[in-house]
Amino acid sequence: MSGFFVMLKANLKLVFRNKASIFLLLLIPLASVLILKVPDQRADLESGLNKMNVRILDNSSSFLSKELIDVLKSNGAFEVTVDEEKTKDLDSVREKALDIANRSTTNGIIYIPSDFSEAVIKGNTNNLINIFSTGSDDRVKLLESNINRILLRFDTYSEMAKGDKEVFQQLMKRAEQDKTNRESIALFSEQKALKPAEKYKVFNFGYLVAIMSITLMFSGNFVSSIFIEEKNNRVLKRISCTKCSMFNYGIVKAVVALAALIIQIAMIIVGIKLFVRVDVGISLMGIAALVLGLGLIFNSLSIALGAVFENLSTANYLAFFIVTISALMSGLYFPLDITPEWMQNASLLMPQRWVVKTAEQMILGYSDCLPLFGAIVIAYMILFAALGFLGLKFNKD
Repeated sequence: MSGFFVMLKANLKLVFRNKASIFLLLLIPLASVLILKVPDQRADLESGLNKMNVRILDNSSSFLSKELIDVLKSNGAFEVTVDEEKTKDLDSVREKALDIANRSTTNGIIYIPSDFSEAVIKGNTNNLINIFSTGSDDRVKLLESNINRILLRFDTYSEMAKGDKEVFQQLMKRAEQDKTNRESIALFSEQKALKPAEKYKVFNFGYLVAIMSITLMFSGNFVSSIFIEEKNNRVLKRISCTKCSMFNYGIVKAVVALAALIIQIAMIIVGIKLFVRVDVGISLMGIAALVLGLGLIFNSLSIALGAVFENLSTANYLAFFIVTISALMSGLYFPLDITPEWMQNASLLMPQRWVVKTAEQMILGYSDCLPLFGAIVIAYMILFAALGFLGLKFNKD
């Protein structure tokens, strides 16, 4: 047992006297948490702080005008208010629109004429709705596009109904029922969805994972460098001839890697406590568990690369390539929903992707996600341990 502690003491000295360890074990984890504090203005946009104020003058008060209004209200880009006071003619509407624009921030005034429902059923939707604005807001084009899309759907029903009001209403009801069924299925399958502000907490956490992926990989390479040097100096041969078993030797390397990982996790927690001081959506214990899992994966990979290759530079180059590609494929720098389906499927092979997916589940309040994450971490460690064992076997003198 004394040989175990001698090896452990020697390995710890080799790791912690390395000047780069100050950056990788202390400073980078401490500074990386600042990314969690960076606000994202896109979250404010989606949460409605920059919605366009739209005023609707509804002279029709029909089921079709209410359908149009409901669709616009459901759009997160607009804040819709409805004025059902009847307006005499188009000139009066222009005066009222000008008065509204002068007295408020409303820059999109929609006029729905009294014969709106009848005209739609007959298929006469051209120039049916008037939109008034000062032209200084680019979002007016978005408003026009949404209205045209609604009218195009009405035109489709009109063609199918051939001017019959009852058939038109039946088609509308059927479409509404289908929409409700689809929404019910979606709610049942997804149960919960991330809110805009929560999405950007996940994005910021993804940036932290990207930084820590590089840090964890190269701190693992400290242990790997010792392993490669000892292997090249035939230390493994000498150990096998002494009372110190190869099992003890492996445990020493695991303890050293774990000690470095614990220091990095401690620095992250200290950084969040001292510098972030905002709700990141995940508890400190949850963040520690995710970083621990990611660290165990990359430390195992580093040691496996040390077992396979005889040269530290080769192991470092390959480690950097793996971290970079896996971070890109995991969607840490851009959302995966804009990528091809094959890339979304391939991302499930990347450890960082599982860290982010688990973080999403933790933000949503699911408590049963960590066991699955733990199983995935163990699977990666077994894979890399097998790779390292094969590397030692083939490189054995």
